[in-house]
Amino acid sequence: MKHTHLAVALWVTAAVILIGLFTKSWFTPERGDGGVGLTGVEVCRGDRCETAAWDELKRAPKDIGVFGWLGMLGGLGAAGLAAAVGGLVASGKAQRVPLKVMNVVLGVAAFSTTMFAMRVFGEMSRDVSIGYSGFLAIGGIIAAGAILQRGVVPLTKAAPT
Repeated sequence: MKHTHLAVALWVTAAVILIGLFTKSWFTPERGDGGVGLTGVEVCRGDRCETAAWDELKRAPKDIGVFGWLGMLGGLGAAGLAAAVGGLVASGKAQRVPLKVMNVVLGVAAFSTTMFAMRVFGEMSRDVSIGYSGFLAIGGIIAAGAILQRGVVPLTKAAPT
């Protein structure tokens, strides 16, 4: 249990990634309430909200939906693996961490969430402002990668204690 701080940091990054993935505040509209998220758009006027998935939006480029779903799946994988690696580190089994798998999943998650953000902002930049969800998701993925490289990789090479 001497590396508990690394485990807790990985669990926190997993939670931060999940918050970013499931909130629709990647971008917020200039007028009205609602937001844009990985799975679609929510528009609210008064107390009435309507949600539409990317494939239901006829004018939205198809690649935005593809990057959104890839970002969701990659982000879920990144959060799940960060939590699992945290468990391995906390239990003193850091040598079992699947480093190659973790790097691939983090890479896919980082690429697809970043491309989603860039495509949405490129298409809708006049109508939306940047929200907090993208910062949480992408920042959490980057933080998990940094913790993995700086803190966990050295443990995988150390002799078991």
